[in-house]
Amino acid sequence: MRPLTTTLAAAGSAAAATGALVLSGGGAGAAVAAPTVPTTPTQKTVTGSLIRVQSGTLGVGSQIPNHQINARRTYFGNSWAVTLGHDRQGAVYPVQTGNGGRKWRTVGPALWVPAADAPNVVSTVTAATRSLQYAYGGGQVVDVTRDGGPQWRRATFDGTVLSVAPGIRKNELVAFVNNGAGTTWQYVTRNGGATWTYFPRFIG
Repeated sequence: MRPLTTTLAAAGSAAAATGALVLSGGGAGAAVAAPTVPTTPTQKTVTGSLIRVQSGTLGVGSQIPNHQINARRTYFGNSWAVTLGHDRQGAVYPVQTGNGGRKWRTVGPALWVPAADAPNVVSTVTAATRSLQYAYGGGQVVDVTRDGGPQWRRATFDGTVLSVAPGIRKNELVAFVNNGAGTTWQYVTRNGGATWTYFPRFIG
């Protein structure tokens, strides 16, 4: 069964210009080659690592009040949904409801803790199925569970994760990563986030 709400649309790859010439202002008119933007990443394979419960954060299965639950949610049917919630200290967790949003419980460890943890920040969590859930947005990571929690794995990329979308195969996800220099790289996992592989052509 497909979710009633969808994630951000997958972004296409952006082409980067390389080898452009600029004229110096020194009167001699000498041409200088602009810096070359890499068209392929040095990081061809990214391995996900298990996210563990950190000291001082909530355990898996902890209830979080409704006023600390993100308004952006993915529903399967009328009662089951997944989203993000936060505790009083601001740590962010994947949470689920099975009763239409009356109660929410954590289904994994804290995905982001506000203490010099900017690369690991996530702003949304959604699901391809009830088992395959993933979080991303604003940082360099994609966090994935393929068993509906409590085990989550984090993949850290050399760039900002723009969007993630389900692929056509089971346990397949596609991540679009911007390298900060105008190029977007595409990575694919076919094992639920255990490993991600750079894929130079479009996966639909």
